[in-house]
Amino acid sequence: MPLQFGIWSPVCGGWLRVVNHEANLSTQDLVKLAVQADELGYHFYYIPEHYLNAVHGPNYNVADAWITAALASLNTKNIKIVAAVQPGFKLPAVVAKLSANIQNQLSNGRFALSGIAGWWKLEVESYGDIWLPHSDRYARLEEYINVIKGLWTVEAFNYVGKYYTIAGGILSDKPTPTPPIFIAGESDRAINLAARQGDYLFINADDPEKTAVLVQKVKRLASDRYQRQIKVAMSAFAIVREHTAEA
Repeated sequence: MPLQFGIWSPVCGGWLRVVNHEANLSTQDLVKLAVQADELGYHFYYIPEHYLNAVHGPNYNVADAWITAALASLNTKNIKIVAAVQPGFKLPAVVAKLSANIQNQLSNGRFALSGIAGWWKLEVESYGDIWLPHSDRYARLEEYINVIKGLWTVEAFNYVGKYYTIAGGILSDKPTPTPPIFIAGESDRAINLAARQGDYLFINADDPEKTAVLVQKVKRLASDRYQRQIKVAMSAFAIVREHTAEA
């Protein structure tokens, strides 16, 4: 997990993004934040997957999202733990198994998965992945989600795609319940993928009118074209100080 994380408020139904000025928070520090959010009654704890520090720059360390998700799951009681994943860093079958393990053995059914197509070329190339055009990144993410969902739900799963092939895939410990899927992004490709495959579209806060249009667009698309329902999670930003002038 990088030095920014999201917690979902039960009051407003949106995400409160927290960015700490300290550049070297440890995994233990981040787990303590999850515990505090749990005790305060927040609903979700969102952990973005990064291998370079997206807040303070690549020269600063960043904690691993999936180690943090596992420890946060083990040390909390009610809050749902959402771990993000970006294709190219882990095979989808590996993520399917990791997710099932966290869901069944660590979180007692409180895990959710967020799919991110990727946006940071430096990070992608620094860790051995191939930088793809925007549309290809979302095409790969869709296959990625297809493989994960298939392994979560189908015995002897088979899949042939452009990016991934699975022959008789076996996941004996299927996650119960099946984790919800978040799709992060605001482009047409992200909205379409979320409408088809996601339980949530995850967006950044913007002007209320623009945000309302985006929310209506994805919900209408999911309902009218794919006969399904979708929710929208929003990352909200706040500057909190004692006085307005200080903020």
